[in-house]
Amino acid sequence: MSAKRKIKTVAGSALHTPHTAQTECVFSQDMTDNWEREFVFDQEAEQRKYVFIFQGKVPERVNLSLRLAARNTRVEVVSVFLGKGNMRSKINFTVSHEAPETFGRILFKAALFDESRVDFAGMLKIAKGADGSDSYLQARALLVSSKAMARLDPGLEILANNVKASHGATVGRLREQDVFYLQSRGLSKEDAGRMLVTGFFSDALRMMPEEVNEKVSKFL
Repeated sequence: MSAKRKIKTVAGSALHTPHTAQTECVFSQDMTDNWEREFVFDQEAEQRKYVFIFQGKVPERVNLSLRLAARNTRVEVVSVFLGKGNMRSKINFTVSHEAPETFGRILFKAALFDESRVDFAGMLKIAKGADGSDSYLQARALLVSSKAMARLDPGLEILANNVKASHGATVGRLREQDVFYLQSRGLSKEDAGRMLVTGFFSDALRMMPEEVNEKVSKFL
């Protein structure tokens, strides 16, 4: 069953200091087939980072809603999706700016092999009165196989003034000329492809805790 969870911090909690973002890492094998969560940040200057790793067993549907309900709250979402076989997943991330001077970032990156497919929708909402907010979403997919598919659908809804909000989305294929070049430098085709996929994820990997970075790198 899907579930919604509301997160509220306690004033003075060591886990939510004004200048330190707590990081929560979620692996797809720990998620239900229809995974749904809502997080509400209602303590001023609260900060949180979420790292999502989709690999192996993945949910059919994911719905994540992050509500920035207090001034100066900040949230970052970093998501890596590694599609293999006949994997199918629909993922929806929403960041809602409900208070002034809030900050939101979403980075979604997917590499798709075999006949895997991902449908990703990302929405940035800036409500009336949430002036001075700053929001950005980037979604990128790399099709390693000719039979793999990706659909990226970013969106903006802006009802406030003096805000920064934008998004970008690209779907591309692994370029054979890049593989050939690395092979000419002595790498096997398999190692060349692995190096290019690892490079594609490099910015997302740098944003993860070191222990998670090392674990994800072994999947690639």
